[in-house]
Formats: sequence, C-alpha cells, structure tokens
Amino acid sequence: MSSDATDDDLARAVPEPLPWAEPDAGPLVPTARRGRVCAARGQGIYFHLNHPIKWVRLTGIIVAMDEFYNRVCITIDDGSGATIEATCLAPPRPEATATVAAVAVSTERLADDAMVSPDGPKLRGIDIGKVVKVKGGIREFRGVRQLAMKAIAILGDTRAEVGAWKEGARFREDVLRVPWVVTAEEERRCREEAEGERWRVEEEERRKRRRERRANREKDGDEGGKEKKSRVEKEKAEARAEAKAEEDAEVIKARSEKEKKAREEREKARRARAIQRLVSSRPDEAGKYAALGF
Repeated sequence: MSSDATDDDLARAVPEPLPWAEPDAGPLVPTARRGRVCAARGQGIYFHLNHPIKWVRLTGIIVAMDEFYNRVCITIDDGSGATIEATCLAPPRPEATATVAAVAVSTERLADDAMVSPDGPKLRGIDIGKVVKVKGGIREFRGVRQLAMKAIAILGDTRAEVGAWKEGARFREDVLRVPWVVTAEEERRCREEAEGERWRVEEEERRKRRRERRANREKDGDEGGKEKKSRVEKEKAEARAEAKAEEDAEVIKARSEKEKKAREEREKARRARAIQRLVSSRPDEAGKYAALGF
C-alpha cells in the first residue's frame, strides 16, 4: 500500500474484526503502549500485528475467583506465562423477605436460571481449578486489560482441553501470523469509494442549503403578504373613518342650518309682535303705520 494513503482509506480496506481470535493472554495483559495488541482509538477494536480484533477466546485454568457486590472476576492462567482477569456482571440475587425462612438460608446451589449473568455467561459449576474456554471482548480497568466475558464453558476432560489448544494453535498459525496486505486493486477501490462518499456528503450539503434558502424565501414571502394585507386593512379602516367623519360633518351642518332658520323665524315673529304692540299703543298714528304696511 502506498505511503500517501489516508486513515479513511485504511479503515475502509480493513476487513471485519476476526471472529473469536485466539491470542495468548501475554500480549493482552500489558497496556496499549507496551503490548503487542494495540487499540484503535474510540472503536473498541484492537490489532494483533495488523489484524483487527474485537472478540477473543482463551482456554485455561481458573486460579482465582472473586465476587464483588455486582461483579464476578475470574483469573485465568492459559499457560503463556501471564494471567488475565475475565469479568461479568454478577447474577441477580434473590430478594430476602422478613420471615423466618429468610433467616434459615438454604445451602443448596441456585438453579441454572439463577446463575446466569446479565452479560450472558452461565456461571453454574464455575469454580477454582476448572479448565474453561472463555469468549468475550477486551476492556481496560485502571490501565490493565481484562476480558469482558460473553460466554464461558467448562472443558470436561483432557481430550476437550487438548482439542481447544490445537484449535487455538492452528488459528494463530494460519491466520494471525499471516500478514494482511492491501493490494493495489483494493487501494484503488477504497479511494473510489472514499471519493464517492465525499461527493455524496457534499451533494447532501448542497441540497440542505437549497432547502434552507427555499424555506427562507417562503417565510419572507409569507411575511410580505401579511404586511400587505395589514396595510390594505389599515387603508380601508382609514377610508371608513373619513367617510364617517364627512357624514357627521354633513349632519352637523344640516342641523346648524335648521337651527339658524328657526332662529330667523323666531326673530321675525318677535319683531312682528313688537311692531304690533307699537301700533296698538299709538292709535293716532295708525294711518301712518298702515301706509308703511304694518
């Protein structure tokens, strides 16, 4: 593989993590910096040489077994010169009741369903001195590697133990010790896939921006329509107010003219009455007033 290959290209070329790889406990025990099994950051995948490994399988004898409040810890010696701890959640405990029966606790072993860890392993019969085959993932606790158990089985006799050892040796010889090489064809395919993925991401970003611009235009259009409608309604209200004001002015004007005419009529009648009284008070001048039209 050429030296200018990116991490993404290498990640695409990496095959699926090996199912149930069987490295010895020795490489698993040290930290990632010192050990031969190195961790991929944030992926939960480790590497033996250049083989990606997520699950491991170990065969060995149980040399210690501890049970904490909610966790079972089994120490396994696989004959590689190092031991490793295999852990899982402790099986749920039966709830005690405040009765005499709760005080007289039975010494019989729990049933099979009560010896199953929430993580999966069936722990019935597991004890110090048993030869077991353990499967699980790799985890770290306070800088020390452990095996997160997913399954555990007791090897009943020497024949089963020898078969497990042969299976592990064959797997290490045929798979783990064979270097994994990326061919030029695989590198080209990975690069094409990476370019295609980048193009799809960029195209999706462009579509997203177009959708956002369209939504903004529609939003601005809706706001403009609302403003126009509000302006029209305001103009109509102003026109109605002006019409009402003109109508009120006409009514006031008509009322004023009517009142003025009534005042003139009253003034004319008052003057007529005054003249009549004047004529009546001067009978000797009646002829003169008659000539004047009174």
